[in-house]
Amino acid sequence: MKPGDAEEISPDQTFLEVPEPKPEEEKKEKHWKLPKDEEILAAIIAVINRNRTIESQNRLRQLVVDELQKNDPEYTTTPEKVRLLALRSGHVRVEVKTKEDDVGKPTKCPVCRTTMDRLKNKTLTGGTVTVEWRCPMCKYWTGKKLRIPRHYTFYAIEPRKNKRRTVLRAFQNQL
Repeated sequence: MKPGDAEEISPDQTFLEVPEPKPEEEKKEKHWKLPKDEEILAAIIAVINRNRTIESQNRLRQLVVDELQKNDPEYTTTPEKVRLLALRSGHVRVEVKTKEDDVGKPTKCPVCRTTMDRLKNKTLTGGTVTVEWRCPMCKYWTGKKLRIPRHYTFYAIEPRKNKRRTVLRAFQNQL
């Protein structure tokens, strides 16, 4: 048979019979694992404490995956999962840059997937109208024009110092 010639089908072979795949043609097995949320959270905390500010969601994901792969080289995760776990951890504050779009009304927060609260106002006729939507968890908000997240910046949250204690120390140092 020359290259380019069509392969002939024998009369006893049907189209339903598919030849067995050759070993080199077999599908390769996946070479990655999904870590538990606790492992991802521990990696997020380690990364955010090391790098106090991370400029993008993809950069945070890459740093977290690098940290996870110290334990198991096949670990991986998605940027969205890292963002959601980071926000819910309480160790990270996020700043969101958005663009405006005229499409749709939000039901869930696009940043943290929490149900959004409506801020309503009374009209002159006695009815109510929704003025804006606010997220109770991450402080994302949008009005009539939908604000769509386009860039995330992550910051480590430092433990708050007791202001009174700081004032007392400053006063004692003056004496």
